[in-house]
Amino acid sequence: MKSIIFFGGVAYNGKSTIINNITNIPQTTTEAYSFDNARDYIISNQTYFFTALNEWNPIFKTEFLHLFTASKHKDIVIFLQEIDKASQVRIPDKNSFLYMFSLLKDYSALRYITKQMRNSSADYFIIEGSFINRAMRKATYDFFAQAVEGFNQTKKYFFYMNMPLKTLLRRKEKTKLRKEKSVQVKKSVLKKAYLNQEIIEPNELDNIEIHIIKSIKESNDIPSIIFNSIKTNGVYS
Repeated sequence: MKSIIFFGGVAYNGKSTIINNITNIPQTTTEAYSFDNARDYIISNQTYFFTALNEWNPIFKTEFLHLFTASKHKDIVIFLQEIDKASQVRIPDKNSFLYMFSLLKDYSALRYITKQMRNSSADYFIIEGSFINRAMRKATYDFFAQAVEGFNQTKKYFFYMNMPLKTLLRRKEKTKLRKEKSVQVKKSVLKKAYLNQEIIEPNELDNIEIHIIKSIKESNDIPSIIFNSIKTNGVYS
């Protein structure tokens, strides 16, 4: 693997469009995984979720099974899907059951993406998500560093998309029907996420080239940044 590329930033920053452009870099293969889509996948294909439930937090597992037993459901998969719906309706309070459930979904998604990364023979492995707070970025980075052989030695980039809010709102109006349910966000939620985001700092993570993208022009330069950097370092063939 020549490089691992992270994309972060709130919705409607154009991350998916840029990722599609990277696949056009000649003589390369690319695999891209959306962290948000992986979280949704965990609920529709529960193998990773229940494996993570068994190994993640014994106290939460006990609470999860206790609530299931006390519920009207006889099917634990249906119970899981209803809990997931409830966690998406409102922002859960810290340390609440729904908050812990969201953390477990994150962990399950990380396990899933890690497996894909281990098995990947692509030149570029792309991980796209919001990553709008430092804690999530650090947890994700550390998880991959421990779980993926050669992660620390592989060339890594983090492109944090931070377009002006007016640009995001304009894009939202133009694309009201987004295909991925994870990014169908209300205008008020988009504004709140934008105002509360913790923008990545240049030296926040070790051994990774960080770029903060603030304009459409800068976003158009991303494929060439990757291509030229790899070519300069003698990795591109």
